[in-house]
Amino acid sequence: MSQELRKSPQNFLSATLDGEVVLVHGSTGVFYSLKDTGLAIWRELDRTGDLDEVADALCREFTIDRDTCEREVGAFADQLVREGFATFH
Repeated sequence: MSQELRKSPQNFLSATLDGEVVLVHGSTGVFYSLKDTGLAIWRELDRTGDLDEVADALCREFTIDRDTCEREVGAFADQLVREGFATFH
């Protein structure tokens, strides 16, 4: 996987509500409510943008095989980029 992902905080507002993080894109109005695995990935991005390290952390936290985890982390990263909440570097 070996990609670097960085949040684009200039593009969105976020709030934590009842254990979830809600993201609202400032220009498009697109919003997401992150919980469970999505929230774990989002929080890991504060620690590291390296998607391999994010997958490592999730494999330790959840019962998931490495291949599935990498696919899910990659798909979520692609979605964040597509919607303007993050960029690849």
